[in-house]
Amino acid sequence: MKRGMVSSAAEQRFILVLVAGALAGVPLAHATDAWEPDNTTSGTYLQFLMSGHPDQLHDLQASGGVADVDMYYVLTAPYRSYEARIETRQKLTTVTSFQRRNDDATSTLQTAAQFQVGNLTQLSPYFLRWEVPPTVTGFNLTNVLRVEGQTTGTVSSVYSIGYRETTLFCPRFNNTNGQVSVLIVQAAHYGQNSCAFTAYFFSEAGGTPVAQQAGTLDAEGEVVTISTPGVPGAANQKGGAQISHTCGYGNIKAKLVALEPATGFSFDTPCTVREQ
Repeated sequence: MKRGMVSSAAEQRFILVLVAGALAGVPLAHATDAWEPDNTTSGTYLQFLMSGHPDQLHDLQASGGVADVDMYYVLTAPYRSYEARIETRQKLTTVTSFQRRNDDATSTLQTAAQFQVGNLTQLSPYFLRWEVPPTVTGFNLTNVLRVEGQTTGTVSSVYSIGYRETTLFCPRFNNTNGQVSVLIVQAAHYGQNSCAFTAYFFSEAGGTPVAQQAGTLDAEGEVVTISTPGVPGAANQKGGAQISHTCGYGNIKAKLVALEPATGFSFDTPCTVREQ
């Protein structure tokens, strides 16, 4: 018998009754939370959130007056930045807390803020945006995202959660052979939401970290220009760069411009996010 074929007439009759009952409006047995593997345990670890994968749907249905808690592992790496966000179909009273914690969820590293535009705060999503410092070694699971609902949450307390890498990658800078590179960073976010960035420079041979420069963007459209030969460690070097930041996905633009004063030539290298 081929895989997937119904093995008996009895099984066929059972499926027909099941479908007929559903079409007739007969309630069918189902889990309390259709998106969780174990709906009996608050704080169950759900599947990993992978950068760039589609958003996941979950609910925050309370049980016996106890708020539901969902937790997720996320993969991070040094010299990079990430964004996690929550959105709901109604006002965000569905969610009471959205936090980034350490690997065993015992210590809070960051509590989410809401993006504010005028009086639309309650309708805007929650965001966690962070940079991973060089002190972290390799790809790892050092972060847990924790979502807590209300004690009155129902099956309709549905939210979506998404996770994206926000790092910008710049494949060329050159401070050798008479060239000098300038890094230009522009804020593309709305309003006066201040954010931070760190530019890391890596050698052409082996990708060894050679320099870094931090900065801030305080207003929409603000531009920061960095002459890379003046960054300690970047003089007389060439290679690539990447920019981690807390500005959010798509909210920062940058390019490296290599200038050759002797000839007047310039070479533009846009910095782009990793395809997701």
